[in-house]
Amino acid sequence: MKDTSLREDGENMTNQYPWRSNTTPPIASQDDPRYETPGGAQHKIDTHVSVTGNIADRAVTQPKIAIGAVGANQIDPALLPHYGDIATNAKFEVIDEQLADIVTLTPSGGDDTTAWNTAVNSVANGGRIELTQGDYYITDGVLKSNVIINARGKVRILSDGNIFNVNSGSADVNGNITNVSISYITFEAITKVFSEHLHLVSLSGVSDITFMRCGFIGFRGDGVYLGSGAAGEERHNEGIYFQECVFDGVSKQNRNGISIIDGDGVYIDRCVFRNCTRPNMPGAIDIEPNEYVWAIIKNIHVSKCKFKNIGGNTGVINMFIPLSQSDLITPVENITIEDNAIDTTTDTQSAFAFRQHQTSIIDGSSLDLNIKVINNKAKDIASRPFSITGIKNLTLSKNEFINTKNGAITGYLATTDSCMFIKLEANTFKKCGTDDGKGLSIHSVEKVDILRNIFDDCGTSGGYGIDFNNGTSSGVRIIGCDFVSPTGRMSVAIQKEATHTFTASSNIDQQNKFNGLTNAFAANLKDPVILYAVNTYDTTKLPDSFALGSESSLVNGDTNLPSTIKQGALITTVTTLTVGFRKFITQWFYPANNDAATLADMYFRKGNTSTNDWSTWQKVTAVVTGTSAPTTGTWTLGNRVNNLTPTRMKNISHWVCITAGTPGIWMAHGTGWGTTAERPTLSSGDSGYSYFDTTLAKMIAWNGSAWIV
Repeated sequence: MKDTSLREDGENMTNQYPWRSNTTPPIASQDDPRYETPGGAQHKIDTHVSVTGNIADRAVTQPKIAIGAVGANQIDPALLPHYGDIATNAKFEVIDEQLADIVTLTPSGGDDTTAWNTAVNSVANGGRIELTQGDYYITDGVLKSNVIINARGKVRILSDGNIFNVNSGSADVNGNITNVSISYITFEAITKVFSEHLHLVSLSGVSDITFMRCGFIGFRGDGVYLGSGAAGEERHNEGIYFQECVFDGVSKQNRNGISIIDGDGVYIDRCVFRNCTRPNMPGAIDIEPNEYVWAIIKNIHVSKCKFKNIGGNTGVINMFIPLSQSDLITPVENITIEDNAIDTTTDTQSAFAFRQHQTSIIDGSSLDLNIKVINNKAKDIASRPFSITGIKNLTLSKNEFINTKNGAITGYLATTDSCMFIKLEANTFKKCGTDDGKGLSIHSVEKVDILRNIFDDCGTSGGYGIDFNNGTSSGVRIIGCDFVSPTGRMSVAIQKEATHTFTASSNIDQQNKFNGLTNAFAANLKDPVILYAVNTYDTTKLPDSFALGSESSLVNGDTNLPSTIKQGALITTVTTLTVGFRKFITQWFYPANNDAATLADMYFRKGNTSTNDWSTWQKVTAVVTGTSAPTTGTWTLGNRVNNLTPTRMKNISHWVCITAGTPGIWMAHGTGWGTTAERPTLSSGDSGYSYFDTTLAKMIAWNGSAWIV
C-alpha cells in the first residue's frame, strides 16, 4: 500500500503529526514493516500510562503531586514494576522525587518565551515540563540540564528565529547542558522563508540529548544545528539521539535537516526526511565541521531512515571534513550509515558524499576514518550514487543504487583527492550513469577492493560499467563481479582512459563475468587462460607481445627453430606481465616425430629480463626406459634409455645414443661382477659395459662383440 507520508505528488500526509493516536490506523497500515510505526509506539506509551495511572493513584504518591500538574500518568515506566512492602516503598520514594518538579504550561496565544524560560529555570535541578495541547510561540528559548519535556496532546512550537538557542559557554564537556529529553513536540517555522543561519533548534555544548518522535517542519536554515558556538568558539556535543522524528522542509527553501558541526555519538534512527534543501545547499544530513583543529566528528550512526524528495548539491547524507586527519586534535572516525532508503533527489544531489580535504597524498601512515555504508537503497538520484574523495578506509557493502544520472566516483582530479583502503562489496549498480555514461569512475586510488558487485545496464549507449579515469591506481582487486546489459546499453565492462595509469603488477582480475563485454583492466593476476591457436605465431614473436596465460601454435618451416626438424608445436606460457620479470615467460618447441616408438628431443627458451627478446634455445634430451638398447626407431645424439632390469652380473644403469641414426649406435653405462661362468650375454648395443671377473680377479670390458680381457 502506498505510504502517504512519502507521496509522489509532494503533498503532505493527511496528518503531518503521525505520533498522535488519531493517526494510528493509516500510519500503521502504510509504513514500512521493517520500522516501528508511530501508532505502534503510541500504543506502548498508552500502555505505560495505563499501568502508571493505577500505581500512581495510590495514596502514597498523591501528597507530592502539585495541584493542576499532569501528574502520575507521565512517570518513567522503568520505575513502575509492582513491588511489595519495603521494595514498593523504596520505589515510590524515587517516584515521589521525580514528581517533585513538574511544571505544566498552557499556550497564551502570544509570545510564550518568558513563560518557557521561567518554567525551565524552575526545574533546573531536574524535573519535567508538560506542554498542554496548542501552539506556543518561543524564540531563543533556554534549556537546562536534567529536564524532561513532553507534549500532552498535539503541541507545536513556532518561531521565525531559533526556537531553542543553547550554548554551554564552555569548551569543557563537563560544563555541557546534559540529560534533556524532548518528546512528541513539533518545531515549526512560521514563514518558512529561507534564512541560512536561522535554525529551529541550535545546540552548542550539550550532552545526552534525546528527541523522540518530534517534528521539524518548514525550517528556514536547519531543522537541528549541532554546532560549536559562535565563530571561533569551541563547544562539543556528546550523545545526541534522534528517534522516529520527522524533518519536513515543506518547500525545500532551507539548508539541512540536521547539521553536525561537532558531535561525538550522534544517533539518528528511524527518522523521516523529506522536501528539504535548496539547490545550493548540502543535503538532509550534513556532517561538516568548521575549519578548527579542535572540531570533533566521531561515532555518527544513521540507521533505518527514509529520505524523499531531497534537493541540494553534495549528498543526501554528506560528510565534508575541511582538515586532514593529522591536522585535527581528535581525528574523525566511526561513521556508520545503514539500512536507509533514499527515494528521489533533485537539483544535482547525490545519495552519499564523503570528502576530506588533504594537503598531501594519503599513504600508509595516514589515519583511518572507518566509514561504513551498509545495506542502503537509493533510487532516482539526480546525480551520483556516491562520491569518495580524500578518504582512507571506507566500506560500501550490500547497497542498491538504481537509476542515477551520473556514475559513482572514487578519487578525483587532484592528487590529494586520492583514496586508500576502499572496499566496494556486494553492491548493485543498476542503470547508473544514464547521463555521463558510466556506473563507477575510479581515479587516483590505492588498495581498492571491488568484490562481488553487479553492474547492470550502466551508462548510456556504449556505456561503461567501470571507467578508470584521470589518475593512477594500484592494488586494485576486481573479483567476482557480474557485468550484464540486457538492453545492450553497456558495451564495456571495464574501460581504461588514456589519462589513467594502471599498476598491473599489484592488480587482480579474477572470477568476474564479463558476458561478452570488453575488459580493459590490466592485472598480472588473472584467471588461468589457455588459447589454442593454429599457425598464428612463430619464433619471431617477442615476449612482451604475449597475453597472460598459455598460447600454442603449430609451426612448419620456421628457419629459426633449433632442431633439424622444422615442424612441430610452440607452447608459450606467460605467468606475469611485469616487464622486469620476463624471465618467467617460457617457450617450448616440440619437434614433430612420426615414430611413436621413440620420443624426440624438446627445446625451451625464456624471455630476457632486461630486453624484450629471447634467450638461446636449450635442449632437453628425451629419456625413456627399456630392458636393452634400442634396435628400432630413429634416435638423436644424447638420447638416453634407462634400464628397467639391472642385475648383479648385468648391472647396466642406462644406454646413451652416441651416434644418431636408425637405431643409431649405443653405449652401455654400468659395472657388474661375478665369476667367469656368470658373465652376462650382451649385444652390440651394450658396448662399453664393465665387468669384474672374480675368477680372474680383474676388470674386463665388452666391446660390442666380445669381452676384452
